[in-house]
Amino acid sequence: MVEFKMRILNVFPDELFPVSSGSRSNTLALNNYLQSLGYKIDLASVNYSSESSGFKVVPASAGPFNFEVKIQSELCEPVWGLVKKFLNYSWVIFGGSPFSVPFFISKSNRKALAEFIQKQQYDIIIFHYHSMNRYLKEILLNDVKSCIFTHGIRYHPLYSFWLLPKFLRDKIEFRALNKYNKVIVVGDYERDIIIPWGFKSTDVFLCGVASELANTISISRREFDLLFVGGLSAHNSDAINFFLKEIWPKVLAARPSTTLLCVGSICSVPSLRGHPNVTPMGFVESLDAVYDEAELVINPVRIGQGVKVKVVEALARGCIVITTSNGAAGIHHKSEDFLLIDDDPKFWVDNILAYLHRKGELQGIRYAALEFSKTRFGNEVVFKAIKSWLHSSNFKNP
Repeated sequence: MVEFKMRILNVFPDELFPVSSGSRSNTLALNNYLQSLGYKIDLASVNYSSESSGFKVVPASAGPFNFEVKIQSELCEPVWGLVKKFLNYSWVIFGGSPFSVPFFISKSNRKALAEFIQKQQYDIIIFHYHSMNRYLKEILLNDVKSCIFTHGIRYHPLYSFWLLPKFLRDKIEFRALNKYNKVIVVGDYERDIIIPWGFKSTDVFLCGVASELANTISISRREFDLLFVGGLSAHNSDAINFFLKEIWPKVLAARPSTTLLCVGSICSVPSLRGHPNVTPMGFVESLDAVYDEAELVINPVRIGQGVKVKVVEALARGCIVITTSNGAAGIHHKSEDFLLIDDDPKFWVDNILAYLHRKGELQGIRYAALEFSKTRFGNEVVFKAIKSWLHSSNFKNP
């Protein structure tokens, strides 16, 4: 008897590798877990390079994927870069963006993707973000289950495009998500928001954010006092600018020796230049060693949707984190010794100074962060609902 293995295709609006953002790392964690359960996983991604062309299927070069479908966008660099900048700036100007990252795929490439999906007989297609909404009818020609992994609901939050009234934003979001058989959200607060719109509770899965858990916590001297990790996005740019303007000068005034390490493409933000005691490290392949370099991890993010993966990763490595209510959304609803949550700059200044004053006494708090993470961020906890769905009577088991 031939063993049946369910086939799953992920459709991602950009190239997944290198894994340089939280949504990418969570996508990879989900698919590594699905592969460990015996499912066969493939990846379709959009390429914006002007050096690529057409539609091609190649053996996957990284991750748990068997094949990678490379789809050429009609909108390539450098024009694509300008479009992304416009979308990012619209967050800053309007308090949100009514636009999702667009797919610009030719009709011939859409047809090729539809034929590929039909030929491969996938059981489930997981679409990441809203980007493929307008092409769904063209692509899903057979009775394949479709699922959208939102990575954060887009229109509902108060910061989201305030020029539109809330009821209209919610209606737009509902219509977008209702095109799919199932919806995956990363925060429990998001699930509680969208179910009253008309979704069945059985059609909305809480995925959460998975992270590799540290086995131990370094006891060696930490070179930096504070650490900020971030990609070059509107919410991270706003976060570091807010911190440098409202918090950093007051910390330095009280403790001039305080140091800040910035890691990731956020280091290219012009506002980082010229600030005393700030070290921009840029992109690194692995954050494991970086988290051991600082006493506290900061995440002063004020806008942006979904669960902030950087907070999850920091806690899972036994770091003490200070963040905003936006940064803690979907992770925890109250402050703990290892997760300080507040939007008031004075709270930040007072607690940064207080924790740095007791540097040698923080190891017990770090282990509390690790214990908290073990109950929240392991694969079996985070992906429990998705696993139950896949193993339900709707499908043959692998």
